[in-house]
Amino acid sequence: MIDFETMSDLGLTSLLLPAWPVMLYVVLMSLFVLMHRIRLCLLTSYLFTFYWGFSLHWSDFFIAGSGFTLAFIVYSVAGLAIAALFIAASFSGTSSPKETSAECL
Repeated sequence: MIDFETMSDLGLTSLLLPAWPVMLYVVLMSLFVLMHRIRLCLLTSYLFTFYWGFSLHWSDFFIAGSGFTLAFIVYSVAGLAIAALFIAASFSGTSSPKETSAECL
């Protein structure tokens, strides 16, 4: 059978994420889904993943840059550029499916 030591070696460790960002994420996603704001759900998921990726691996970015902040700057600029492009693409799209189907005829 499975013993406890084997399971603990496979990764049963404590989570490094604080509870408040997880609760904020769950509340925001629930509200956006209930309001049928799918694009905001996608943006929220991306931004929280971006934030959690940074908060969990900031020491690796510092080590990768040999003490310089270049890795941090590249990560930040790339992540925020993707978010800005997503927002710009959201505003340039059509607002309702009815308008799209009327234009096709």
